[in-house]
Amino acid sequence: MLYTGKVFAQINPENWRKPKTDIVIVSALFGLIKHYELIPDYNLIMTDKINDTKEIISTFWRNKNIVNLINPNEDIDLLFNKYRMAFNVNGNSIGVTPNINWNDKYGSHKGRWLNEQLNQL
Repeated sequence: MLYTGKVFAQINPENWRKPKTDIVIVSALFGLIKHYELIPDYNLIMTDKINDTKEIISTFWRNKNIVNLINPNEDIDLLFNKYRMAFNVNGNSIGVTPNINWNDKYGSHKGRWLNEQLNQL
């Protein structure tokens, strides 16, 4: 299945198939994935702990230096703070932060903003 979530539920399915669409998703289980990659259903978030080591998942990914895969001057950051902690311990922005009206704590507004941007492609 494709990655799902409150932010991405706001995206028109046709926008995912546009040639210029290039979305990277931060997954607690898989790290960085492309929006078109198929993954199994899972239930993990960045604040969960790895069973064997008790390490927090965001710390695991931060130690893998996934921040090196991000272009802070070009990539758009729509992450929640607990997901930003996979890149830096303070949860600081990792890229360009768009000016979005924050309407809810679940990210629907981020998805609507992204959908509007994709509509323009």
